[in-house]
Amino acid sequence: MNDTPTANGGFGSIGLMNVRSEEFFIHECLLKANTSLIFSNTRDLSETGTNFTVSSPFQALPTDVGSMGVVSITGTSLQNIERRQPALVLIGTNSISFQGYISRASSNNGNNETAILCVRYTTNLKIFATIESFSRILRALLGGFEGNELKVVIANSSAPATELVDVTNCGVKGLLLQVSLPVASERNRFLVYHAPVAGGTQQANGVLTNSVITCTDVVDNRNVITSNLLKRADNVVFNTDQPFEKRGGRIRQLFTNFASLGQTRGGTQTTILRFSLASATTINNTNGGSYRIWIDGTISAGSYGTQASASLAFQAQILVNQSYNGVFSPTSITIITLDQTTTNAAYMSIVGVSMDASFSNGVGSVLLTPRITGTSTGDPITYNGQAELQADFLVNDSVVFR
Repeated sequence: MNDTPTANGGFGSIGLMNVRSEEFFIHECLLKANTSLIFSNTRDLSETGTNFTVSSPFQALPTDVGSMGVVSITGTSLQNIERRQPALVLIGTNSISFQGYISRASSNNGNNETAILCVRYTTNLKIFATIESFSRILRALLGGFEGNELKVVIANSSAPATELVDVTNCGVKGLLLQVSLPVASERNRFLVYHAPVAGGTQQANGVLTNSVITCTDVVDNRNVITSNLLKRADNVVFNTDQPFEKRGGRIRQLFTNFASLGQTRGGTQTTILRFSLASATTINNTNGGSYRIWIDGTISAGSYGTQASASLAFQAQILVNQSYNGVFSPTSITIITLDQTTTNAAYMSIVGVSMDASFSNGVGSVLLTPRITGTSTGDPITYNGQAELQADFLVNDSVVFR
C-alpha cells in the first residue's frame, strides 16, 4: 500500500484491519503499509493513542467490546512504511500467534520505535519473530499482560538506546521472554522496563510475577530490568550472562562465583559479590532502607598438584541500614565456620575469614579476606560460593552481579 500518513485517523494505510472476526489463519503473506496489521476487540481505537473509529462499507460493526482472538499467522512478513506506527497493533486480544518477520520498508519520517503495541488485557500471545529496524520489541498499555510468550531476534535497530520491552503500569504474569541481540553495540539498554513514578520517588504501578526472562546477551544485570519493576517482582528467573532469580522477596545468585583470593601466605582482600544499590540516586524522604546479605561459600588453598591442600566452609550474614539522606549504619557481620580440613596443617591451614561491605557510586561490594597459617608460600587461594540479597526499600530493588 502507499504512504498515506493522515489516513485512518493517523494510522495511515493499514495492511489488514480486523475487528472481532475470529478463528482464522494467515499463511505466507507480505503486508506492507504504514500500519501493517491491527486486531481489535472494539471499533474504537483511541486507546492506542491514535484517535480512530473503524467503520465498514459492507456491514455495521458492533459498538460494544467483544472478543478478538484465535488467530494463527505463520511465514508472514510485516513491513511498515516509515516510522509513524507499530507494525502489529493488538487491542484486547487473546490467543494470537505470529511467526515471521517484522521490519520497515522505509524509515525516513516519524519517530515510533515500537514493533508490537498491546493495549488492554492481552493473553496467550505467542510471538516467534526476527525484528529489524524497530528498536523496541513491544509496548503494553492499560491492563494485564498474562500468559504470553515472546521469542525474538532483534537487530539493526534505528535507535538502539530504547528499552526492548516496555510494560509500564501493566500486571505481567506468566511471561516467557527470550531475546537475542546479535549486534553487540545494541545490547547496552534495558530489557524489561517500567517508567519511573513520581520522579522515581514512588513504587511502580505494574507487577511482574511467575515469569522467565532470558537474554544471555545481557552482560550487566543492571540492564535486565528496571529496579522499580524488580521491587514489584516475585517468582521470576532471569537467565542472563550472570543469571539470578527473585523469590520470596530475595534476590538469589544462580551463576558460579569463583574468585581468586591471592596466594599463601596471607591472601588478598577480594570482592566476591557486587550489587546495585536500591536507594534512589536523588536524595528524598523515601530513600531509607536496609540490606541483608547471606553468603554460603568455601575457601580452598592449594590446587590439584600442590604439596598440600586445605578447605574451609562458612556461612555469613551482613546487615546494614541506610537513612533517607544516604548515611549508612555500622555494618553488622556474623560469620560461622561450618567445617575446616587440611592434608598438612603445618604447611597450610585456613583458620578463618573476615568480611566487610562497602558502598560507592551506586554499587555495594562484599569483601572477603582469608586467614591462612603454615609455611606455604605461593599456593593459590580461591573462593567458591553463593549469595542471596534482601533489600528493603520503598521504590527499588537490587540486582547481584560479579
